[in-house]
Amino acid sequence: MGLKNSPSTFQRVMDNVLRGLQNHICLVYLDDIIVFSTSLQEHMVNLDKVFSRLRESNFKIQMDKSEFLKHETAYLGHIITRDGIKPNPDKISAVQKYPIPKNPKEIKQFLGLLGYYRKFIPDFARITKPLTQCLKKGKKVTIDNNYVNAFEKCKSLLTNDPILQYPDFTKEFNLTTDASNFAIGAVLSQGPIGSDKPVCYASRTLNESEVNYSTIEKELLVIVWATKYFRPYLFGRKFKILTDHKPLQWMMNLKEPNSRLTRWRLRLSEYDFTVIYKKGKTNTNADALSRIEIHNEDVMMLMNEIDELNSLIGNPSEGILIFVLATRRYISRCRKETSKAAQSPTSNSEDHGNPEIPATFSLNILK
Repeated sequence: MGLKNSPSTFQRVMDNVLRGLQNHICLVYLDDIIVFSTSLQEHMVNLDKVFSRLRESNFKIQMDKSEFLKHETAYLGHIITRDGIKPNPDKISAVQKYPIPKNPKEIKQFLGLLGYYRKFIPDFARITKPLTQCLKKGKKVTIDNNYVNAFEKCKSLLTNDPILQYPDFTKEFNLTTDASNFAIGAVLSQGPIGSDKPVCYASRTLNESEVNYSTIEKELLVIVWATKYFRPYLFGRKFKILTDHKPLQWMMNLKEPNSRLTRWRLRLSEYDFTVIYKKGKTNTNADALSRIEIHNEDVMMLMNEIDELNSLIGNPSEGILIFVLATRRYISRCRKETSKAAQSPTSNSEDHGNPEIPATFSLNILK
């Protein structure tokens, strides 16, 4: 087995030997074979079928490395149980003992080790952001509090013994999605909403152009990405999409969508789904802001409190204005001259739009 292509050749041999049995009563990866059944009687029959195939091909089983009649077993870095799949504790210990990475190479090694289990970790991309951003070209590794906290958080992610249930293709799937300023994530689950159990987690960071998307574009982006990611589970089946962004309930009926939203709607048209609004976690500060009725004086007050509001958003940046109208919060990047015009005493004139609406909102809706 010293040749470079020997693993793939051996895998092809095993596939041929167990052809017709794979994915029905057994799985095979190189010399690791796992046989599964729903009862003891069925299991004995399945074992006999696998042994017969191996005997016919002159393969022998190494008994001291074999296990039989187990309710759970270690397989390819996972523990396979009757209830679902969970990470192998022996492999997790390697993550927990990993020293803090001090250069890009060590960061890649750590993330590669941890990334093998990312399907067990919700918000993986968001949590590892302080580490992944150090991999950018020309970026130096700065070991500050954020970096250390993110590293320690990563090491503790798998200590809660997470478990993923097996998908049941006779039941409906739930796809829960969410987007932030720099990452998107999704959870595929099954069961009644509120008590559903995860089948798999998925997440990724936003690229430079996606970071500039509007809120509804980010929320729709994660749906487009997640349906593609989980396509083998979702295509050809009815499923529910759970989101905390209420406007997505009417995304397929928008009268004047932009070109990007139109393309995404076409991609989603091949799926059979229902969008369900699900309230996000309680956020007293955000909820209070979303219910303030804004007039020009209120806009001036918000401008004076911009630092406090930026801390709530978590992405402070010079030139960002925040406006609240009725029950919505609007965030927009503006040029400084636009910002000054919005604060001027004449900014409520009809030249700037509807006099019933704060001119600040009118200016930014045009931008």
